[in-house]
Amino acid sequence: MYFCSAPSRCDGQKRERHRMQKAARLPTDFEAVAILAEKIKHPSLGSDALSRQLKKQRVFVDTGSIDILFAKHGLVVKKTPHSV
Repeated sequence: MYFCSAPSRCDGQKRERHRMQKAARLPTDFEAVAILAEKIKHPSLGSDALSRQLKKQRVFVDTGSIDILFAKHGLVVKKTPHSV
């Protein structure tokens, strides 16, 4: 984690980081299942698109929560080379 060396800017960055960490939470079990199901159906979707897709189904999960779920369980997007 890097912050600006200017004290006033650094303080603002730290406050924003703290605010973002508080806003994101681990999804409930129901939300986690919905997230994983959508990811399986649409593997190319990123967290933002997954969040929007889930809202259509009335499952309201923010992008940060999706990222936390994937990070907690070591689920990373694997990039495979395209075959020619």
